[in-house]
Amino acid sequence: MAALDVYSTDAHLGFRDRELFEYNDVSYRVDHRSAREDVENELLSRGFDDGLDNIADDSAVATVTLTFTAEAGGGGVTVPEGFEVYSAEDRTKVTFVTDEELILADGESADVDATCEEFGEPGNVAEGVLVYFDALAGLESVTNADVATGGVNHQLTKVCTLGALITIYADLSRNKGDSYDHKREMYEKMYHTALKLLMARGLTLDSTDPDLIAPGQTRAFPRLRLTRS
Repeated sequence: MAALDVYSTDAHLGFRDRELFEYNDVSYRVDHRSAREDVENELLSRGFDDGLDNIADDSAVATVTLTFTAEAGGGGVTVPEGFEVYSAEDRTKVTFVTDEELILADGESADVDATCEEFGEPGNVAEGVLVYFDALAGLESVTNADVATGGVNHQLTKVCTLGALITIYADLSRNKGDSYDHKREMYEKMYHTALKLLMARGLTLDSTDPDLIAPGQTRAFPRLRLTRS
């Protein structure tokens, strides 16, 4: 079973929502755990009774090549393995870390591979956006000449994120019809739409049970069953 982070990565939030919960990470994770349980119950109520343990986790992190340049006259610099580079100055967007140490001579430029810290498609950033980093003596600049690739969302990431936002904005709302309540309504509509699309296209299963997947198919559609308590 995939780790919770696959479902709850805040890189999947819009900029303003991510900024809002940037300093309340624990509460956000709790709401996401609750949302994941709600999604499972929704799937059960709609006839999918094979359990989340059978849903394939195709999530993956994006990778990119970063180009670092040492300051001229700075005497060179060593960029350590795990050095963080961001797509925004305040770190509210995507973070990549270098895969290995890079040693640069005075004024030299060289490439090193880096991996996104978050799962999913938000890591597939455009070229030229990974330019922010914490000051390092002798390091002048960094950039990515090409787009980052390889980031893949878990099947349930989007619907779980939307479900969590419903709870979050409901908690923030003080009066029906206030701005937070409007946001809750918006995310509730998006949640139900995303859930319907998820069910309509079928869930990709990771199972050797031949009963779960029809011959020649890679997706298993929900089997409608009536269950009584």
